Amino acid sequence: DGGYILGGYFLASTHPLYPQGIQSGFALKVDGYGCLEPGCHLADNIVEYKKPELSFILFPNPTSTKLSISINEYTPQKFDIVIYDLMGKQLMKHSINSESHVIDVSHLTSGIYLLEVKSQFGTRSAQRFVVD
Repeated sequence: DGGYILGGYFLASTHPLYPQGIQSGFALKVDGYGCLEPGCHLADNIVEYKKPELSFILFPNPTSTKLSISINEYTPQKFDIVIYDLMGKQLMKHSINSESHVIDVSHLTSGIYLLEVKSQFGTRSAQRFVVD
């Protein structure tokens, strides 16, 4: 049981016979797919587009000097690499045009950080890494 679809209209112009205006409404009973006739299954034709996930590998993790990034399923595009501390403060930002990159993290103090990769097409992903 899908419930009802309600519809109608309201005409605001008044007339001595209709001082409140003209109103009309109707209700249509639909099935679980939103169909007026059983078995139409309009919902079967709806395809949900899911934005692809951006995946990457960080290594070595933990590290004390260099952090390598390898982007899986690379297609030629620009990526922004952003490093944040655990309070959300942006510490570093790099733009790259390749599937792999090495970042010098030797100046970061020991702790846990977040590295986010953003593609030019809007996909993004983040991973934690440790500087020891």
